[in-house]
Amino acid sequence: AAGIATYANALSNQLAPQEGMVAAQHSLTFAANGWVEPATAPNFGPLKVFYPGPGHTSDNITVGIDGTDIAFGGCLIKDSKAKSLGNLGDADTEHYAASARAFGAAFPKASMIVM
Repeated sequence: AAGIATYANALSNQLAPQEGMVAAQHSLTFAANGWVEPATAPNFGPLKVFYPGPGHTSDNITVGIDGTDIAFGGCLIKDSKAKSLGNLGDADTEHYAASARAFGAAFPKASMIVM
């Protein structure tokens, strides 16, 4: 990463070699309530990192920017007009809806969602 620190969900780092990918330098761990353990996310400033649970993938993470109405839902969140959830090859369809609701509860003031 050319001297740039990289971070990923610890589960992502565990799965990376199986998928032929290189793990990030640092692993993020999450409390039972889904919020990142601060010791694993130093210097993240206004970024609020949240693991909503398995959904589009087992390891998806989401991020909000503290003090704003912006949240990044990534592949977990779909446009309300979407006719499908897209590629579900790595999805946990049993828990997807609950994880999407957890994202909404984590960032209730978000009026701009980045997908």
